[in-house]
Amino acid sequence: MSQLQTVATYPQAFLAHAARNYLAEQGIRSFVADEFTTDQSWSNYIEAKLQVAAEDAERAASLLAAVQLTP
Repeated sequence: MSQLQTVATYPQAFLAHAARNYLAEQGIRSFVADEFTTDQSWSNYIEAKLQVAAEDAERAASLLAAVQLTP
């Protein structure tokens, strides 16, 4: 099993899910980590993390940057 790598972070979980959906359309499986922590947190220090398999990280980051889905 491949290691997960964070390719982007978002201040709100719904933004991370929008990016996750876009990556899914491009054939890249991704996961949102810390999504419930961000929605319940009183601080802005915790962000939702969009994670992909290490072998997909470079392509995922490039795709997100191309459509400006990175903060």
